[in-house]
Amino acid sequence: MYVTNTWFTQDKRRYTRKQPGDIGRYEIDYIMTKIRFWKSVRNAKSYPGVDVGSDHNPIMAKICITLK
Repeated sequence: MYVTNTWFTQDKRRYTRKQPGDIGRYEIDYIMTKIRFWKSVRNAKSYPGVDVGSDHNPIMAKICITLK
């Protein structure tokens, strides 16, 4: 298994969890792919600022798979 959202260089808002009171920001949530599909991942990043009612930020990955 490969951790995909650590491969890509993003801006400074790479954190996925914000501690209550905005004391600290951490990257603790990851998207993992099988070894077979690691070249299919085009981008993976977090979206801080999305109102989801949680202290975790959503993470999205862009994956392009060709089927035969």
